Amino acid sequence: MNIWGIQAKGYDGKDLDAWRKFLEKGCVGIGWRNLGDISSIVGDVEALRSRFEELLPPSDEGDKDWTKKKRNGCIGMNTGLVHRFVSEMQKGGCVIFPTTDVDDPIHNRCIHIGVVTGPYRYDPDFGDEYTHFRPVKWLHRVCRDDLSDETKDILMCARSFQRVQSPNDEVRKIVATAADGSGIAVTPGATEDYGANGKQKPELPPIPNA
Repeated sequence: MNIWGIQAKGYDGKDLDAWRKFLEKGCVGIGWRNLGDISSIVGDVEALRSRFEELLPPSDEGDKDWTKKKRNGCIGMNTGLVHRFVSEMQKGGCVIFPTTDVDDPIHNRCIHIGVVTGPYRYDPDFGDEYTHFRPVKWLHRVCRDDLSDETKDILMCARSFQRVQSPNDEVRKIVATAADGSGIAVTPGATEDYGANGKQKPELPPIPNA
């Protein structure tokens, strides 16, 4: 089973207001509003790359900072990120979502663990520049201050969205706690289920020892 890390931070590194919606509505999301609805090209990485090529044209004003190499790198990086989010992240996969600097004593300095419950969904009205989503059932949370430095480094993904590489024993234990139902409820009283079918708690598969 893959573990995915996602953040909802602005360019200044601070948590955006979207973090609360992610938890209350049961979802995670990414930006790139200008891409529009990409439901018809989910799984088609070349079509997705073409969208980015249209959004990021070559400079026609002699901009020395926007070189061909930098443009190609930007297109490749963002194509890969969005493709992983809408295509490679599968139903049943684990999601790790930190809220490390928020004005809520329950969720501040926490790392939330959930399971993906459905396919890609486009929503232009969500706000905070987020338009591309996956439904998630949140299962558990842990305080980052209780974790080892190694585990913090693993779970605090540097990018907005990426696969969590090489989970250690502590990460495996956190995910197992979420899976067996003994975890702490992430959002007590939350009623919305963003695109998930039904209200039954999904099972989180074990992480292989590989």
